[in-house]
Amino acid sequence: MMKISCWIIRMTGLWITLSSFLVINSKFMQWNYWVSGGIMALVAFAVVNEKPKFGWVIGSLGVWLIASAFIPIFSNGIGQLCNGMLAGTIFFHRWSFNHVCLRG
Repeated sequence: MMKISCWIIRMTGLWITLSSFLVINSKFMQWNYWVSGGIMALVAFAVVNEKPKFGWVIGSLGVWLIASAFIPIFSNGIGQLCNGMLAGTIFFHRWSFNHVCLRG
């Protein structure tokens, strides 16, 4: 379960990072943050018994993505870029390639 969770988190983190560069509209970013944050939160909280720190940190960041969709500064313009880059980098690199996922 842990290896699959890490793979999902990696791919979703990569998507969040790349999609932050797309200049579409704020509705797209709201939906993007809702769906991506929901995926992250569900996957992370599903493994919280196996890896508590991993589950709670990634789950909390997933909840942040959902909440940030309701904050206008984070769903368009430079806020969109910063929020997507920061969240995507944390999801993709910091937590998915460290010892938690490598040991599975």
